[in-house]
Amino acid sequence: MSWSIDDRATTERWLRRRGLPHLIPGWSTAEDALTRATPFLALVFLAEVLSSFTERRRGWGQFAVFVGAAVVLLGAAALLNVVRGRRVLSLPDRVRIPELVLFLVVPASLPLLFDDLNWERAGLVLVQGVVVLAVTVVVVDYALLPMGAWAVNESVRTLRLVAQLASRTLPTLLLLVTFIFLNAEMWQVAYDFTGWRYLLTLLLFLAVGSAFVLSNTTGRSGEIAAFDDWAQVDEVCAEAGCEVGDVPPPAGPPDVELGPRARVNIVMVLFLSQGLQVLVVALAVFAFYLVFGVLTVPPPTVVAWVGHDPHLLVDRLPDWLDGVPVVTPVAEHLSLELLRVAGFIGAFAGLQVAISSTIDDSYRREFLGRISAEVREAVGVSLRLRARELTAPVPEPADGHPGRTGPDRP
Repeated sequence: MSWSIDDRATTERWLRRRGLPHLIPGWSTAEDALTRATPFLALVFLAEVLSSFTERRRGWGQFAVFVGAAVVLLGAAALLNVVRGRRVLSLPDRVRIPELVLFLVVPASLPLLFDDLNWERAGLVLVQGVVVLAVTVVVVDYALLPMGAWAVNESVRTLRLVAQLASRTLPTLLLLVTFIFLNAEMWQVAYDFTGWRYLLTLLLFLAVGSAFVLSNTTGRSGEIAAFDDWAQVDEVCAEAGCEVGDVPPPAGPPDVELGPRARVNIVMVLFLSQGLQVLVVALAVFAFYLVFGVLTVPPPTVVAWVGHDPHLLVDRLPDWLDGVPVVTPVAEHLSLELLRVAGFIGAFAGLQVAISSTIDDSYRREFLGRISAEVREAVGVSLRLRARELTAPVPEPADGHPGRTGPDRP
């Protein structure tokens, strides 16, 4: 893909698709993230009508409550639009405090109006609205969905590096774990880790592994954003496919002063890219021992090891699958106990790979070097876009994005 830096709309889309919206000059949570999330929040707002349903009413009474709730929600939105000078039933083009108050307070008032002052339910709806709003803002503000898609694509392209890392770190571990897997004590321990204890154990592995991956990425944002002169910036822009044009850059070296949120955005991209590769290895090990257990640990062995019949995940196959040569034996061997043991070993293998990724120089040089180069291109494009606006401001993008009028935008 090749485009001109003069096309700001395309440049912004390119940065967002790499999960780096905070490298867009002038990016604002209030002006950009909340406004882009408006259609989704509007759907959630309308769906809050369902919270008006109550078991205390039946038939026409329930229908009347539903209509009343819809009138309250739509009426409040229409009134705010009139006050704001917008069309009555239009979506807000900018989200401010009044729109947020409307989103949170009006749905929470429905149980008070139509459910006999049900304060408990009103509080639940309010908390639900706060959680939905907070998650939506974070997802949109940091472009987590495009970031995840880009990270998955990069992980697929670098599976060879993952295989090399796994081949250097896992053989000895898997040889040892295989003997542990075929041991009664391992199954008894995994079975004793029931419910929350088992989940907390897996979360402990996840937290420790994440800490190692994070330590491997936090110090790289400064290296990525280091440019000695504009020639280096133009070079990485050319590698990204961005044509900088004939407009000369500002005098002096590039002013690469990344804000805290931009640095967090870069670390998130690096962390997610490496974390996905660790996850791939953990899931592969989990799947291997799941299949290995189906083949080598029959139900009588499980009974001898844990002291009771295994809890089969499939109690009864459909008639059209019953008797199929492969499906039936798998269903008879696939138990909750096997799932727990394989999950425990997979999580431990993922932790081992996360630790190895921080000390394996070859992996860090090839994989993190590749990802860092991709992010460095985004930083270079961001610098050139900012310089382009300072030297020759461009008009507002044709995609209708509100509030961005150039470098003077707060």
